[in-house]
Amino acid sequence: MSGNAAGGCEAQEDCPCIHPKRMINLIEFLIPLPLPASATRRHGKPFVMECAMKKRPVLSLFVCLGLKLVTGEVFLSEVMFNPAGPEATDEFVEIYNASPADTVDLSGWKISDGTGEDRITDAGGGIRLLPQQYGLILDPDYFGRSATYDTLIPGDCLVLTLDGSTIGSSGLSNSTPETVTLIDAAGRILDTHTYDIRYAPGHSSERKWFDEPAGPGAWGQSLHLNGTPGAPNSILKYETDAALIGPIYGFSEKEAFRITAGLVNAGRTLIPWAVLHFYHDADCDGRAGPDEKIGETVLETPLAPDDTARVSLLWPGAPSGGRQIVICAEIAGDQRPENNLLAGRVTVPFPLRCLILNEIQFQPASREPEWFELYNRSTLTVDLAGWRFSDSDTIKSVVMTKTERRMAPGEFAVIASDSTLHGRLPPGGVLLVPVSFPRLNNDSDAVYIRDPTGRVIDSARFWGSWLPAPGVSLERLHPDRPSHDRDNWHGCTDLEGMTPGRENSVYIARPPAASRLCVAPNPFSPDGDGHEDVALISYRLTEAVSTIRIRIFDVLGRRVKTLRPGLQSGPQGAVLWDGTDDSGKRVQIGIYLVHLCGMGADGTSRTEHRAVLVLAGRL
Repeated sequence: MSGNAAGGCEAQEDCPCIHPKRMINLIEFLIPLPLPASATRRHGKPFVMECAMKKRPVLSLFVCLGLKLVTGEVFLSEVMFNPAGPEATDEFVEIYNASPADTVDLSGWKISDGTGEDRITDAGGGIRLLPQQYGLILDPDYFGRSATYDTLIPGDCLVLTLDGSTIGSSGLSNSTPETVTLIDAAGRILDTHTYDIRYAPGHSSERKWFDEPAGPGAWGQSLHLNGTPGAPNSILKYETDAALIGPIYGFSEKEAFRITAGLVNAGRTLIPWAVLHFYHDADCDGRAGPDEKIGETVLETPLAPDDTARVSLLWPGAPSGGRQIVICAEIAGDQRPENNLLAGRVTVPFPLRCLILNEIQFQPASREPEWFELYNRSTLTVDLAGWRFSDSDTIKSVVMTKTERRMAPGEFAVIASDSTLHGRLPPGGVLLVPVSFPRLNNDSDAVYIRDPTGRVIDSARFWGSWLPAPGVSLERLHPDRPSHDRDNWHGCTDLEGMTPGRENSVYIARPPAASRLCVAPNPFSPDGDGHEDVALISYRLTEAVSTIRIRIFDVLGRRVKTLRPGLQSGPQGAVLWDGTDDSGKRVQIGIYLVHLCGMGADGTSRTEHRAVLVLAGRL
């Protein structure tokens, strides 16, 4: 080795000793020559013989009597020139002793940035660099003023510092590339590196290998923020090394959910195959338990050095919502298993209409807020964090809440433009007030509900003509009927004009049974008490497309109401009757006949159905 390293050369500067860069670890000269009397052994160091015959150039021989000559293999390993933290404290230079057996004494060694030199000094752990040990040279001001790397530096790293106030003349430049130089105690340059200032802030310049010349391709940007101080470089090249790279993505595919990530061959040799194990870290403990395994997939196509392959697994029955995923790569002979594990979070889309729009207030009374109500009609508990909504301008969606808010099956949640609605909710009612709330148009608008993946879970379009007056909300009749069905919406009949956070005033408890013509509830009582105020007339037809007409007659055979004359309909549908005649007046209590007439698309097939309906009221 060089300089004052253990067993180093103490001859004159023109001594042609073997340079450390040639990586010769051991020289033993067993010379059977008598030693001159002047030759003495000092402190266990090798003897030196000088040949001065005929004034030839001096040749220094290292003679070892059972001892070893150490040449050393110390390299620059990492340079942090643009730290994420303060530049005055967080710059560092890392060196590495690649020798498998030799310890190097760093006394008198220096670091230079091309304009200034600083002597490497002891930071409390000594000055001797062990075989295959990293030495981390921290800025002198780091100690006591920063803790950025404290949790990153391994315990087996030799921490060092400098005798100057900064690294180089005035620290490492972020705007102009500088050349960092490692100099031994004899003044010889052992290694140099000119870093690339285009690297991202907080990402160091790292060396890829130590057994080949440090050419332009031997260095690269660290994969980790704050680099890898005192630890193996993130881009270090091993013979066999496969690395999982994120992020982990997830997306719906048919009736399942696909998880995908990247696998790169970070080594120097071909990877013939790999097995990828996928886990659902349900308890989020960061561990991949056997009971959490989703499945595995095999990468059978050989992966060349520096090539990347996409690895994925189809997850049938994936539970909706945010899910923590762990992927583990199994590669024979992998020399760096720590990068074979990758964890990440994916969001599995929710089922369509698991949450539905149940009530909308788009024409509030003066000084009342706009709002809409959601209802969880599924068997899932839904966390509303990350859910979004919008009006008909779907580009400008708004987050309902960023914090966890779980919605149990059968529960209501109200999203309002301000908190003044809180007093209208029942005890324990859920009210969310987002940062902004798009103003809903009174004439016509729509509301769209999206889960955290952006999937539209429910939507409804409405018109102002559907409401009798401002201050009355628009209510849904039944959660299982389509949101776009005009006859599944009706103005609220409650005395307050709204039912936020509770059952709708026009809610029909059970959808009509499957029959040709059915009326429910029957009897019904349109008296404005919020209970069974409208009748839903549903039908089934044999034709794919029909033109229908529904009329209501009293017991004397007089027509009192015509519902949706000339309505184009599919094989099934429904309409509402609120108990009024064609002039809008409330009809009398009594028995009425519902008559449906349907004409097929061919103009010849005709269908007729009748049902009896009782209109009741208070005595």
